[in-house]
Amino acid sequence: MNNTSDQHSGPVRPCGRSRRELLGAASAAAVLAMCGSGRSAPDPSPLAGVKLDPSTLVGREGFWRVGKSTTGRWWLVRPDGAPFLYRGAVSVGPIALPPDAAAQAKGKDPDRVAYWLDRLAAMGFNGLGEWTVPVMYDHGWPYTVLIHVRKATNNRWTVQPPKHIDIFDPAWRSAYDAKCKEVCTARRDKKDLLGYFVDNEATWAQARKDHVWGQGGAMTDQNVAGKEPLLLQYFLALPPERGGHKATWAFVLERHRGSVQELAKDWGVAFDSPAKFAEMHAKGMVLNSKAYSEDLDAFTTHFTREYFRVTAESIRRYDPNHLLLGCRHGGPPGDVVLRAYDPRHVDVLSFNNYRPNFRERADEYNAAKMPMLNGEFAWMSGHWRSVNSRTSPREQVEAFRRRATRALENAFTHPNLLGYSWFKFCHDVADLDAPHEGLFNTRGEVNRFNEDLLKRIHPRLEGIATGQIEPARE
Repeated sequence: MNNTSDQHSGPVRPCGRSRRELLGAASAAAVLAMCGSGRSAPDPSPLAGVKLDPSTLVGREGFWRVGKSTTGRWWLVRPDGAPFLYRGAVSVGPIALPPDAAAQAKGKDPDRVAYWLDRLAAMGFNGLGEWTVPVMYDHGWPYTVLIHVRKATNNRWTVQPPKHIDIFDPAWRSAYDAKCKEVCTARRDKKDLLGYFVDNEATWAQARKDHVWGQGGAMTDQNVAGKEPLLLQYFLALPPERGGHKATWAFVLERHRGSVQELAKDWGVAFDSPAKFAEMHAKGMVLNSKAYSEDLDAFTTHFTREYFRVTAESIRRYDPNHLLLGCRHGGPPGDVVLRAYDPRHVDVLSFNNYRPNFRERADEYNAAKMPMLNGEFAWMSGHWRSVNSRTSPREQVEAFRRRATRALENAFTHPNLLGYSWFKFCHDVADLDAPHEGLFNTRGEVNRFNEDLLKRIHPRLEGIATGQIEPARE
């Protein structure tokens, strides 16, 4: 296959395509474009001119991949080699409609899966986000699968806090490998599967950017506002029988001449054994010295690399074909974590975001220098709640509409952004003309505010990503 492509993206295809291909179209208008009007050729997709650089392609040929265009922008690459801009919806599944609503829907399409995919396509969606019901899979739409490192093994080996797994524990590694065998073996040949996430919004217990190490002494109290233990301290305080306890103490002692006493001296804290350290941790000690911060950075780098290496090797053992989508970060985990990303074990950096400054948030992940996929986005968090009480309700809605348009459109000027996922498919709400997270309610009625806005925005995103269309600025 020629990896350099000037093919059209999914929506623009010649007439005579299968229903499966039509379901993969980005919009109802795109479906019409596939078959044409009989009078003139459809307008070419903005992606028609995208030329992929074969040397940048990552992934197995014949499955979903990522790669850069000759202009330096990252793209998802379809199994047929064409570039693709992902617009997914989270938690998609047939809605159990009440009898009266079901009777209205029945005549439109007896295939309920196709019926809901058609409704999504009409809003410009072309992918299925996380927590989608498996019955929706393998109908021509790309989808993702989450093999949750904590929940996949019943949280048994979780370090609480910081809500991270003890990846050093051999028993956890064995349990996670068994889960990957169960999940991945059956999916290794699926052409619609994009790839696998390994975690969702795990915290990485890193210091805030404005933290000044040593301020207030080498040790502080976690009861002081803004002070809490960080990743290394949590692992050092694990019970002695835990794999993380053994591996972490071995790691830090190697950096301090093999001596607990030398380690304590370097950190400026008085303890003479791991047991004494655990006792001080339980009483509220928070390590705060500059020397500790250097060990924290080193351990965070080691932990991050092991975390992605172990998960990648288990997934790859049973499925060598699909992309490794990493952890769906709930917020930027810090530059130390991001710089530790290893492209051998992660193909795409994933992050969730509910803030209006979508583009700027994406910039905060740039330390990883990787293609990015947004796992969740909607205009439903407290960050959107700015209302000018001096304006009328109608003016407030219009101001919100402009702000939402600007947030989503400007995000796609980021050269690393592969796509986004709307959260979520169904959420019950009375007012269908107000901004909300749901695309549909439990009666299958569409949220008209979201429908109207997304129908306007989605057809523009490919042109914005290719630089052919200017995003909304005001």
